[in-house]
Amino acid sequence: MGAREIVFIPDSPIATMPLKTAFKGEVKYLQVLNEKGKLDKKLMPKVSAAKIKKMYEWMVLTRIFDDTALSLQREGRILTYAPMRGQEAAQIGSAFALQKGDWMVPCFRENGAMMMRGFSAENLYMYWAGDERGMIIPEGSNCLPIAIPVGTQTVHGVGIAWASRLRKEKTAAILFRRRRNIKRGLS
Repeated sequence: MGAREIVFIPDSPIATMPLKTAFKGEVKYLQVLNEKGKLDKKLMPKVSAAKIKKMYEWMVLTRIFDDTALSLQREGRILTYAPMRGQEAAQIGSAFALQKGDWMVPCFRENGAMMMRGFSAENLYMYWAGDERGMIIPEGSNCLPIAIPVGTQTVHGVGIAWASRLRKEKTAAILFRRRRNIKRGLS
């Protein structure tokens, strides 16, 4: 839309209202690997080649899981499914940083991170097909079940972190949540 284009009902009062600019500027970001796969070696973190390969394998597995789940959803074989395409690195990198005793509080797109914490793809497909048995938490995974309501992950993650602090445990709690356009009902 241009600066004065607006969706409106003809002859309504809003048709003559002036538009204002909400944002004008630039967004800064860090990019270690560009869209063509070229690496900026100066920015490369000190991670072994074996760990990088393992993270890449998890990202590929996550993409395959996601593509399969989306196909199953479009065929009507599983219920509502929120795809995670493009978010693989964020969730795999975050989950990869966790230690054995750390906690993870997922939202609804962290299937790859959940598989890293011990959930099987089969059980996750069961869950998305409406069978709650698919959300049986693997022993020792320290992972909460998927929570669809927006924002609940914050309370749970902070509660886990606070309890760990009170118990003087050396654990971390990571939470995933959606924040984009909550007001408009989008995830």
